[in-house]
Amino acid sequence: MDIIAGLIRLRLGIAFLMILGVFGFATWRELEYGLWGQIAQGTVTDLRLETTCRTRRMPAQHYYSIEYQFTDPSGTLRRDKDTVSLNYPKPAIGDTINIQYCPSPIAISRLQGNDKFILVFAFFIMLSVGCAIFFLVRLWKGIMAKEMSTVAFPIDYGTPRRRHMP
Repeated sequence: MDIIAGLIRLRLGIAFLMILGVFGFATWRELEYGLWGQIAQGTVTDLRLETTCRTRRMPAQHYYSIEYQFTDPSGTLRRDKDTVSLNYPKPAIGDTINIQYCPSPIAISRLQGNDKFILVFAFFIMLSVGCAIFFLVRLWKGIMAKEMSTVAFPIDYGTPRRRHMP
């Protein structure tokens, strides 16, 4: 294998692992909400319609930025902000909404229903495809190595003898 092909494979592997890491982090967050998440009633303190910057390749994206506050069972007033798509039901300032949060050591919260299960699905799809590619390549290399060893030298004639010239 030449150096260029090795560098390309290395870069692709690093890019794959970085993307898998991002999806893995999102999966871990969803796991935290699933294991330790609790529901509390919160109040909307601010609501903004925000827009991402438009570029030549990507059109502008619109979303709601909702700031809220709630009191957890320990009596601590917590303030946080979450961004949701325009499909999310638009609350008014002062409305009561459900908040999904994790207790103190983790201290994360989000609006209930604003989960990111599609990223969990993408993580497991990428993980299975990556493992399948890895094992299929290993299997293919093993088959080819075995095949090449029998094709290249099918018959062993022993060591060549020297001919003596008269």
